[in-house]
Amino acid sequence: MGIVTNGAPEMQRTKMAALGIRQYVETVVFAGHDTPAKPNPEPFERALSELDSTSERTLHVGNSLETDVPGAKSAGIGTVWVPADRNETPEPTPDFAFETLHPLGEHPWRTP
Repeated sequence: MGIVTNGAPEMQRTKMAALGIRQYVETVVFAGHDTPAKPNPEPFERALSELDSTSERTLHVGNSLETDVPGAKSAGIGTVWVPADRNETPEPTPDFAFETLHPLGEHPWRTP
């Protein structure tokens, strides 16, 4: 698992530490610092490279229709928009839209 963020490195490191998630993440790309900012595809491509993965095997989960969805799509990565707003017609259109992260813990997102 990797993180691609437009947030400032120190702020994002503090958030990851507070959430206790850093141990589950193999790479963090600080877009706008390590690479051009999202929605440029380069931070997504860098994460794929560092994870030794491909766009076909990857989904990007993001909350921004302005940066996450178009950036991941331009890198050929499937997109999940969370939290989806049922009252909004998303543009660009994500591949999947969920109101919470909970559906990502269910099949087909992972195998039993």
